[in-house]
Amino acid sequence: MIYIIFAVSSRENDRECVLLNAFMYLLIKKNMNRLQTRNEILKGQRNRAYAGLHATREELERVKASNGNLLLMFSLVGLSMFVLSIYLCSNE
Repeated sequence: MIYIIFAVSSRENDRECVLLNAFMYLLIKKNMNRLQTRNEILKGQRNRAYAGLHATREELERVKASNGNLLLMFSLVGLSMFVLSIYLCSNE
């Protein structure tokens, strides 16, 4: 942000300086409002990103849990097939 300081050298420049300072004040205020709005937009985007990240982590945990269950099921099926094949081969 740029601040401009005016030195008043005589009484005839007072009105111009007041108008110029008022104009600069309005310009700075307008830019501050824009920055504040932009900051609020970025804050909302950040919150949505965090919510999406949290949902992604929950989804990952569900996938890990289901993969663990599938691994356990296939391990049990493989073990039972191994035991069954040993039993059938030993009875011949």
